[in-house]
Amino acid sequence: MALYAAEVNFTSNPIILDTSTIAGWTPLSTDQVVVSLGGDSVSDANIPIRVVWDTNHWKVYSDDTSGVYTGKIQVIIRVLPV
Repeated sequence: MALYAAEVNFTSNPIILDTSTIAGWTPLSTDQVVVSLGGDSVSDANIPIRVVWDTNHWKVYSDDTSGVYTGKIQVIIRVLPV
């Protein structure tokens, strides 16, 4: 089992998690992806976020009703054995 971690700037909605976002990681639909807010935004840190598998990558959506969350997110990925 491999673990990857990264801090990513949330600059659009959604952001795409792939090999350009997290070096050395090849996204798979079986990966376990955990995302949390960085808490450095001027927005309320209690913003719902969701992670969705799309063809060949994961997408992270912010459900911020006041606009797009513009802070950082922490991402942890656990790759399960195939």
